Amino acid sequence: MLTELYKLIKKGSILSIGQIGTAALQFLLLPVYTRILNVEDFGKLELLTIYSSILCILIILGMRQAFTRNYLIKNHKKSDKKFHENQKQVTVSTITFIFFWGSFLVLVSYFFSNNLSLYLFESSKNSDLITLCSIWALGLAFSQMYHAYLINNERLKLYVIITFIQLLTNLSFSIYLLIVKQYGVHGIIISNTITNFAFGFISNIWIYVINR
Repeated sequence: MLTELYKLIKKGSILSIGQIGTAALQFLLLPVYTRILNVEDFGKLELLTIYSSILCILIILGMRQAFTRNYLIKNHKKSDKKFHENQKQVTVSTITFIFFWGSFLVLVSYFFSNNLSLYLFESSKNSDLITLCSIWALGLAFSQMYHAYLINNERLKLYVIITFIQLLTNLSFSIYLLIVKQYGVHGIIISNTITNFAFGFISNIWIYVINR
């Protein structure tokens, strides 16, 4: 019983690394933000972060939960071979849906970026940030997909390694663009967009290829 409890706590701790890492990243960057950004820029950053989070939810549409359920639950009438084939089909279908649906929403947000900027900031000059945040949201959706895939296959060490490298890259890139280049809010958004999209997209391409 104690052994099973230990395994449960260990796995739970590993699975929490992504959330803990994200919270730690925000905590580490908060003093930097408050020292460099003024109140207006900090509020702008918060609004853009909320926007990307909401758009990510719209892109996912519960597909992560649906993917996990269909990937793990086995129909006893199916053989192991059929079950593994079904897992591959579910994986490829989920990635394909996220890519096309997410790309469509990013395209829509691009065409309405001026309107969204006017609604959020009462000015159209932040339309480029809206577009970047839309791509950031797609990157977040891709990242959720590779998280789910690695966790479902119990490849927890690989999950930890990729997540750690992604967070470290995001932290380093954000500090560089914010402090060295002094890009302000644009630097933070560019860092989040490039890091999340690059890691998410490349990971999904790899998962797609090995499941074809």
